[in-house]
Amino acid sequence: MKIAVIGVQGDVMEHIEALKRVFNRLKIDGEIIWARNKNELQKVDGIIIPGGESTTIGKLMSISGMDKVVIELAKQGTQILGTCAGAILLSNIKLINIKVDRNAYGRQKDSFEAQVTTPLGKMDGVFIRAPLIKEIQKEARVFAKHKKEIVGAEQDNILALTFHPELSGDAKIFQYFLRKIIDSKK
Repeated sequence: MKIAVIGVQGDVMEHIEALKRVFNRLKIDGEIIWARNKNELQKVDGIIIPGGESTTIGKLMSISGMDKVVIELAKQGTQILGTCAGAILLSNIKLINIKVDRNAYGRQKDSFEAQVTTPLGKMDGVFIRAPLIKEIQKEARVFAKHKKEIVGAEQDNILALTFHPELSGDAKIFQYFLRKIIDSKK
């Protein structure tokens, strides 16, 4: 199994470390790469677009052509997870039918941790200048909620989360993501 974490800006290392822990726990033999250009996205089984600054990540992905490769791979069924800024980008490039309110929870000083409800059970969510999913459209469905607010959505092979699972210490999201990849190969 080969997972690429888009590494043009953001909390790339935190995702790589979280994935390594889950690979070990599930005894998965594979490779996790810090993808800095579109060529590094070839022959991957999954892609993570991390949190960071969505405008910067989006521009750098566009300049490098990574955005077009991600769109093409998504159309081919590659599993894609976007967290925080990654969720905004998945909405912007129309890979998931959601409308997102960027920085809905305020500034950096307004960041917080709170319990999130998902089909995988309750878990801690870390919200850092987090966006909010304002609307779910067409085939997309709610995946996670904080109180009554939508903080996660899923559509086929795309999972968008407005919180940071890589910072919570809870591996459920990454286990789910990897299991979806394994199941898609059967």
